Amino acid sequence: MQDGLEGFKFVPALVESWQDGVPEFRPRFAEWPEITEIVQEWGTKMMLGEVSTEEGATEIGTRMEAVLEAAGYYDGSKPKAQ
Repeated sequence: MQDGLEGFKFVPALVESWQDGVPEFRPRFAEWPEITEIVQEWGTKMMLGEVSTEEGATEIGTRMEAVLEAAGYYDGSKPKAQ
């Protein structure tokens, strides 16, 4: 892949799926409110020019991964919903 998407081969399909998606959809998992707060905070900082896009995206990624790691998604301790 190109444009820095190596290792993220799911991204093009994910973006394509958003094209006809339902804008009111919100993921239903316990950590979503915390994750959306991170995206809102740092997305706003990027839009206002308080941080660069690269810095904001890195911060969003780092903070989201910390939330998901603490919840047990990466080490497999989070029980599966289905």
